[in-house]
Amino acid sequence: MVLGTRWPGMLAAVLLCGCGSGEGGADSGADRGTFDDRGSFGTDRGSLDRGSLGERRPPDGGVPKLCGLKVGTAEEVAAGTNTLTIGGAQRRFLVLKVNVPSGHSAPLPVVFAYHGYGSKAENFHGGSWAAASNFPHLKVVPQALNANALPVWDFQADPKASKDLAFFDELLACSDVALDLERVHLVGSSMGGIFAAYLFTHRGDRVASFALNSGGFVTPFSFCSWSPSQLVAALTTRAPALVIWGGPSDFATWDFNQAAKATIQTLRGSSHVVVQCNHGLGHDWSDELNPFLYRFFEDHPRGVKPEPYASGLPTTAKWGPWPSFCSLAP
Repeated sequence: MVLGTRWPGMLAAVLLCGCGSGEGGADSGADRGTFDDRGSFGTDRGSLDRGSLGERRPPDGGVPKLCGLKVGTAEEVAAGTNTLTIGGAQRRFLVLKVNVPSGHSAPLPVVFAYHGYGSKAENFHGGSWAAASNFPHLKVVPQALNANALPVWDFQADPKASKDLAFFDELLACSDVALDLERVHLVGSSMGGIFAAYLFTHRGDRVASFALNSGGFVTPFSFCSWSPSQLVAALTTRAPALVIWGGPSDFATWDFNQAAKATIQTLRGSSHVVVQCNHGLGHDWSDELNPFLYRFFEDHPRGVKPEPYASGLPTTAKWGPWPSFCSLAP
């Protein structure tokens, strides 16, 4: 089962970079070309500016920001459909309470879920995989903006001008629902997994843990003029990662098999804990992983010490041990 809609045989070249690099493509379908680097980043990269990476700040005057959010559930998705105007663009997104018992009043963990190329939020709310766990959380599912008539994530934008980073910041600042800011998690699949990696490199100090399914640091490109390794090394906190991919046949414009390996190497090089899961199914998703995705999030609030997986993946859970194709990356 793919996290999002399959687009067999479809590929479109889309302009993705707002700071001097080139074109990318779809995250599923046949290969019709390679990444076209349109220019040199030069030797003067300036200073790394991610914006404010501290705790969520209320608007001027200290008044919490109310966004008028509608909140649905995995069973009533339409009830959680929202729109906000951010950076001059109308953005649509879902807000869903998942596994939240009646009368629950404590701040909720939040999972931001990023769909694949050409797909939509309604295809990626993950009701079936969320139901496989008992992890209570708020699911926020943003919708990508259209480029060449299909939704794409702007994963090479200048971070100071990125509409999708601003979208994340705005949603995290809404105070209609009490959020546990020590439990902000990301999951993305395919192009959504590439964007989740980009988001992590620029907002990683707000992220407790994240999961990439056929995503990560694809090549050949840098996230603007900064390489992933530079961005990851500059983060002041370490967020554990769950990196999922489908082996040598996991290819859709980009080689996601190589991307997974490069992502793991980059994260481990900066001492991030990584759980690696090569299910061997190509550009797809393994249903075996459904409950473990949320167990991973539940086990990893921001800055947790000691690391719960330091001696290996846990084997005591009501659904049994992790799948045999998962392991702790050395």
